[in-house]
Amino acid sequence: MHALHSDNHAGAHLEAGDIRNEQGYQDDQTCDFTVIEIASTAQAPRRLSWLERITGKLHA
Repeated sequence: MHALHSDNHAGAHLEAGDIRNEQGYQDDQTCDFTVIEIASTAQAPRRLSWLERITGKLHA
């Protein structure tokens, strides 16, 4: 897992590809990556119920 410091999705893919190349993967080796954007603040869509607070699972 790596933290990327790009401001946009395309830049993050380029940065992830550079990390892959730095780790020494060759073209015939398989290495996949996924870029996940994490918001600066985590907000629930509504107030959580007591059950959701206790279990840590968000029910729809």
